[in-house]
Amino acid sequence: NDPNPMNIIVMSDKVHFLDWEYAALAWQAFDFAALSIEWEVSIEKLPVPGNISTEEIDLAKDLYIFLCELWTCLQYKSNSSKSNE
Repeated sequence: NDPNPMNIIVMSDKVHFLDWEYAALAWQAFDFAALSIEWEVSIEKLPVPGNISTEEIDLAKDLYIFLCELWTCLQYKSNSSKSNE
């Protein structure tokens, strides 16, 4: 999932989600971690279910940041190789 603010459009009484082609049931802590990071909202302000611990969300945040950095590196490498063609 890609819950960054640029992928959510609110129009009147409808909400449209973009870039949702990989949406699936997954690790809940990861979704809350991504929302917290992308929307710059503290976890304390999100309606996190009681079955998800603070430690689990901290771990998910670390993983999310790592994956974002990895994605950025891959995009940079891909763009660099295209410019060398």
